[in-house]
Amino acid sequence: MTDYRVKSLQVRISESDDQVAFKELYYILYKELFRFATVFVYQRELAEEVVQDVFTKVWLQRDRLSSINNIKVYLYSAIKNTAINYTKKFPLQTLSDPDLTAMELSYNTETPEGLMISSESIALINSAIQSMPPKCKLVFLLVKEDQLKYREVAQILNISVKTVETQMGIALKKLSTAVQFYLP
Repeated sequence: MTDYRVKSLQVRISESDDQVAFKELYYILYKELFRFATVFVYQRELAEEVVQDVFTKVWLQRDRLSSINNIKVYLYSAIKNTAINYTKKFPLQTLSDPDLTAMELSYNTETPEGLMISSESIALINSAIQSMPPKCKLVFLLVKEDQLKYREVAQILNISVKTVETQMGIALKKLSTAVQFYLP
C-alpha cells in the first residue's frame, strides 16, 4: 500500500474519527506489524495482543495522529516498544534473542518475476535469509519485505542509517553467495 494511502487514512482518522478508515489502516498494516511483533515475543497470541494494544492506543489517541509525520514508523516503533514491555511482563513466554523464524520473504506469483521463481529457489533464498545474523535479517526483511526506507528502519530500530546500509550489504552478499551456488 502506498504511503499516500496510509497518510490519507491517518488524516481521516485524526480529523473525522473515521472508524472505517481506522479499520482499513488496521487491515492494510496488520500482517507486517504482526510479523514484526513476532520478532520480539515468542507466542503468536502475544504478538496478536501486542498489535491489538498498539492499535487500541492509536484509536484512543487518534486526535494526536495529525502530529505524527510518518505513521508507519510510529507504528513499528510502538510495536517494538510494546513487545519489549511484554517480554518484561511475561519473561517465561519469550525468547532472549529475537525470534526471526516467522519472518520470511513472500513472493507474489502473479508478477512475471514471481512466476520465474520456483519453489526450490524460494526455499533456497529463505534458507539464506534464515542463516543471516538476527540484526542483519531483521534489517533486510524490513527493507525488502515491508518496503521501508533505510531512514525509517534506522528510526524504528534506533540505529544509524549507515548501520542499516552495512547490514543490507551483508545480507545481499549472503544472498548473492547462496544463489551463486544454485545457478549453473
